[in-house]
Amino acid sequence: MSRQTSIREADRVFSLHIRNRGARFGRNHCFTCGAYLSIEELQCGHFRPRRYLNTRWHPFNCWPQCNHCNVELGGNLKVYEAKLVAAYGQDAVDGIYYLSTAQNKVTEDDIKEIIRQYR
Repeated sequence: MSRQTSIREADRVFSLHIRNRGARFGRNHCFTCGAYLSIEELQCGHFRPRRYLNTRWHPFNCWPQCNHCNVELGGNLKVYEAKLVAAYGQDAVDGIYYLSTAQNKVTEDDIKEIIRQYR
């Protein structure tokens, strides 16, 4: 499996996990606006962008989001951050910022572990 194929598979299984986390009867709430939608209508929203592989599959960084918040509002990041701070504190949010830009490299084995863990 190529690195890009592994990343796509990790994204797929992790997204399904995030959208199902806390779901009831196949439906869940958008983390930022609270819309109650089917998991098929929700997306895996990221506080720190996906380009930062160190936090791309971090469960604290990712929450279910509706298309409106995730795509049309660019993640609705002010609300996203405020909700993270309210729930977990500023230190936790600062930790995600720090981790996202850490210099360690995400290896192929790391990506395969994400796939194994969330399958």
